[in-house]
Amino acid sequence: MSKPKILIADSNLIKPWFLPQWQEHFDVETYEHDKTYAAGSIVITDNRFGEKARYQQIQQHNYRIILPYLMDSDINDPCETINGEFVLRARDWIWVQESLHWNHLNYCIPREPAVPCKFFLLLMNLKRANRDNLFQAVAAYLGSSMYSYVERGITLPNDVFVSNPFNSGNANDRLYVPDWYAQTSFSLVSESFVKNNLFISEKIFKPLAYQHPLIVYGTPGSLEYIRSLGFETFGHYVDESYDDETAASARLHKIQLLLQDLYAEFSQTGAVFQDTQTKQILKHNHELFFDQARVRDLFKQQVVSPILEFVES
Repeated sequence: MSKPKILIADSNLIKPWFLPQWQEHFDVETYEHDKTYAAGSIVITDNRFGEKARYQQIQQHNYRIILPYLMDSDINDPCETINGEFVLRARDWIWVQESLHWNHLNYCIPREPAVPCKFFLLLMNLKRANRDNLFQAVAAYLGSSMYSYVERGITLPNDVFVSNPFNSGNANDRLYVPDWYAQTSFSLVSESFVKNNLFISEKIFKPLAYQHPLIVYGTPGSLEYIRSLGFETFGHYVDESYDDETAASARLHKIQLLLQDLYAEFSQTGAVFQDTQTKQILKHNHELFFDQARVRDLFKQQVVSPILEFVES
């Protein structure tokens, strides 16, 4: 049985780490603007993020359009057809995308065991009010930690910067520097948003991939979500009830309290999260994150199957 043909105009989806996944299920071709395709051809193209002109050009033809809304902030929004165009969403896309990408970059190699000498690792890029609040709340610990706030001019050794049409001085937010994780006891994750519906980005997956405990200042239910995927968090060591707080201020206050306790332990012993259970969790999370069979299966379930339903409708 021949594979359905799809034309991909979204350059991000035709990257080398995605291409084998598409080719397993579809006859794939990169869309070319100066080429005419048969009426009814399936075209994946974005109509956001500066791609509107290309999308409007494609709209002028009698093609069937798939809009990849895979990076939507609300991961619980379903796929839908609007005016004949299929809006593709995938609940667990961030895990799929980053696992395929980071595996391609050989970030999957386990990090050698190390005894950290710093408190937390805090990576922040663009300016946001919630990040300013967090930065102020943890000021007392910054001297014992590793941190960045790139748009405010604070960077880490070995940071790499990329050109970005929307922001100046933007750091490569997919960069992995093993020393950052080896030297710090845990990641204090500052998500992009803290008040909206459940929002998950690559930030929460970095500690899971890179063998780091994590505390997350994000939207409520962030830890619950990653546990639903099979990852384990660190409720055996810290109070994770902050994840249930619907008010951002209350969530931040609870995080402040657990950081006070952790820092008291760190000051006395020079280390936190060094127990046997934590080490087992780190190993589990790393292996699960880079489980390519699991990730390919999610790609098939949440990306391929909905597209096939649309194609056959």
